[in-house]
Order: sequence, then structure tokens, then C-alpha cells
Amino acid sequence: MNRLENILNEKNGNRKIIIITKITCSIIVIILALIQLIGIWDKAIYINEPLLGIVMLIQAIEHWEKNRKLAIFSLGVSLFVFVCAIVIFVNIISKS
Repeated sequence: MNRLENILNEKNGNRKIIIITKITCSIIVIILALIQLIGIWDKAIYINEPLLGIVMLIQAIEHWEKNRKLAIFSLGVSLFVFVCAIVIFVNIISKS
């Protein structure tokens, strides 16, 4: 916890919001994955997949200034995840 506090003390307001959003989304992704794996809620993957795209998008924003190649890769992966989520959502609606 001390390391997180040190990181948050060094960053400006926008960076703090990005870090907190990334941590929150990551925790939600882990919880939803566990719920899906245990079998409590079979449709948790439909929420989990776009959240993974959001986490990758946040990573792209974080790495944009330091490592442009990694940021572009993260951006491509997040776009791919969003396209997959949209295709799955459209297929679910068309089956209903």
C-alpha cells in the first residue's frame, strides 16, 4: 500500500484518475472472471470483455508518452476486443 501511496503522491490529478480507474476495472474483471468460472453467473463474460478493452485502452493512454510502440499495440488490442464484444452482442440480439 505504501508503494501505491507514493505513486499517487507523485502524479498529477489526471494520472491519479487514470490509475484509480485502471485498478477498479482490473478488480472488477477479476471478480467477474471468478464469478464466470465458478458458475454463479454464466453471462458475466458479456460484461467482462468490454472491461478488458477499457483496461487495455487505459494502458495505451499510460504508455503513450514513454513507449509509443507498446501504446499502439495496446490500442490495437483494445479495438480488437471492442469489435469482438460488438459482434458477440449483435449475435446475441439477433438470436433473441
